[in-house]
Amino acid sequence: MKVSRVSRVSRVSRVSRISKVLKVICIVGVVMMAAISCSGNLSTSIWAPRPGSNLQAIGEIGLPDGVFSGVGSGGFHGDVFVDVTVEDNSIVDITVTDHAETPEIGGTAFGHIIRRMMQRQSTGIDAIAGATKTSQALINAVEDALVSGGAELAVLRAGGAMPSAVTVAPTKTYTLGSEPSPHGPFTPGTYEGFGLGGYIGAITLAVTFSESHITAIEITHSDETPIFANPAFEVLLPGVLLAQTYEIDTFTGATYASRTFLAAVQDTVEQAQ
Repeated sequence: MKVSRVSRVSRVSRVSRISKVLKVICIVGVVMMAAISCSGNLSTSIWAPRPGSNLQAIGEIGLPDGVFSGVGSGGFHGDVFVDVTVEDNSIVDITVTDHAETPEIGGTAFGHIIRRMMQRQSTGIDAIAGATKTSQALINAVEDALVSGGAELAVLRAGGAMPSAVTVAPTKTYTLGSEPSPHGPFTPGTYEGFGLGGYIGAITLAVTFSESHITAIEITHSDETPIFANPAFEVLLPGVLLAQTYEIDTFTGATYASRTFLAAVQDTVEQAQ
C-alpha cells in the first residue's frame, strides 16, 4: 500500500511536535531535581522539643547568656551555619540558619543531632550512620559558635550524662528472653532511639531497659509506608525482645525499614550501656 507524501509529512510533523514536548518535560524534570538536591529546607532543619517534653539537661557551658553564631565545614554539600542560645549556663536552643544539605537526609539528621546535644549538653556525640558528614558539620558548627564565645572545647565534648526520656508504657505484652541481653548491663530507663536510611526516611523508637533486659519498645515515629513496614515491625519488635539483641535477621520485603528499625534499637542500647 502506498502512503501519500502528504501523509508522510503529517506523520513526521506529529513526531517532531511530540519530540519537542518530551524534550521540554525532560528539561523541566532535570531543573526540578537539581533544585531539590541543591537547596536546603530550613523548616526541616530546626528542631524544637515536643510540648510537655523535658529532654534538656542542666549544662556547664561556661558562657554568659546570649546567642552565639558558628559555621561548620565538611558537610556533604557544604558548610552548616547555626545560632546557639545559652541561658543559665545551658544550651537552650540550636537553630540551623543556613545549609545546603538535602532535606531528606540533612534535615532529619539535624533534628536528631540537635536533640542529642541538648540532652547531653555536649558536642561529644556520635554522628548518624548514613549522614556522617552532615552530622559532623553540624557538631563542628555548634563547637565553633561556643568556642568563639569563650567556651572550652574539652568541656563541651565532655558534657553530662544522658537523661532518660519520659517512661513510655508498652502497648502490647511480649515475651522477653530469659537470658540477659548480651549488650548489658544497662542503666534502667527509657531512651529515644533514631534510625536513618529506611526506604523513605527515619524511624524513632522509645526503648525501655532494666539493668539486664530490653523490656519494651514503642515506635514513636516512622516515615515508612505502613502497608510494607508494619508487617516487618510486628515481627522485629517481639523478635528483639525475645533475642534481647538488635542483631537479628531483617524482614524479607522490607529490608530498608528493618535495618532502620534495628539501627534505632542499637542507638538506644548504646545510650543505656
